[in-house]
Amino acid sequence: PNAWRCADLASYLFRAGHEVDVLTLRDDGLVSRKASVRGTDAGFGGNVRRISAGPLRRQLQRARDKRRFVEGAKQWKCSHLLIPDPWCDCLPGLVRAGARIIRRFRPSVIVSIAYPWTTHVAAAVLSKVFGTPWIADYGDPWTGNPCSDLVLPQWRRRIDEKVERRVLSRASAVVVTSDATREH
Repeated sequence: PNAWRCADLASYLFRAGHEVDVLTLRDDGLVSRKASVRGTDAGFGGNVRRISAGPLRRQLQRARDKRRFVEGAKQWKCSHLLIPDPWCDCLPGLVRAGARIIRRFRPSVIVSIAYPWTTHVAAAVLSKVFGTPWIADYGDPWTGNPCSDLVLPQWRRRIDEKVERRVLSRASAVVVTSDATREH
């Protein structure tokens, strides 16, 4: 999973003598464990900064706890409006925390690892604002992913394709996990 690749990359860079700061989502029951960095707090040696889920995810969790079935159906329909993904409400927190890290430590590069795609959006904003080179670790395809279980309406697919092109065109480099993703 992507979280493991992130943790392994952070550990490798730290062991190679680089100062590493990881910005990730807090595992507070609102964020899937996959979206958080696995085990980075224990023993990798760098700094891990965690932000909480955004207000929308907190509200959805409360609703889900009260009325699982009905709200689950509503959440699925609402997910079409959450662009680029259900973590979009974390974007302001990611950008604010990332800006604090960049101002304080002046990193030579920003690396974002997706899913969630919101991480790439935040990294693109930070790269543009601070002029810091950005490497996007793409993982699986953002749009046109044959393994995705979310069926999106055509209007949403077009928006995702446009956002994907704009965001990734700003990356200094893009890392992919397969030839098929590279050709995509």
